[in-house]
Amino acid sequence: MSDVKIVRLTTGEDVISFVVELTNNDIILGYNLIYPMYFVISENKLGLDHYLPVRVLDKNQIIIRPKDVFGIMEPTLDFANYYSDVVDKFEQLAANKIKTHDMDDEAINYLLDTIETRYSIKSNIN
Repeated sequence: MSDVKIVRLTTGEDVISFVVELTNNDIILGYNLIYPMYFVISENKLGLDHYLPVRVLDKNQIIIRPKDVFGIMEPTLDFANYYSDVVDKFEQLAANKIKTHDMDDEAINYLLDTIETRYSIKSNIN
C-alpha cells in the first residue's frame, strides 16, 4: 500500500494513516490519507479512533491540502505495526471474512479484545 505516517494537521490534530503523496512535476498537490485514525495519549495508553465518518463513506480515505499539514512524522515500528493490524482486522470485519453472527458472546468479546484500539506505551514516553 503506502507508508504509515503520523500527520500533524494545522488544527493541532494528530492522525496516523497510510499516506500517499500526490504530486505533479515534483510539486506536492496533496496527501491521500487512507484509513486515517485519531490517536490520543493518556497515562500509559494510546487510544485510536476513526478520523472520518466511515459508516457513511464508500472509502475510508481523504485527500488533504499541503497547507493543512503542519508536519509528517515517522511512527515507531511497534505503533505502525499495531495500527496496520487494527486496520487489517477492520477490513476483515467489513469484508465479512469474520462472521460474527456465527459466534457466541465470548468469541465476539475475544475478537473485540484482539482489535481493541489500545496500545501500551513503553516507559520512555512521559
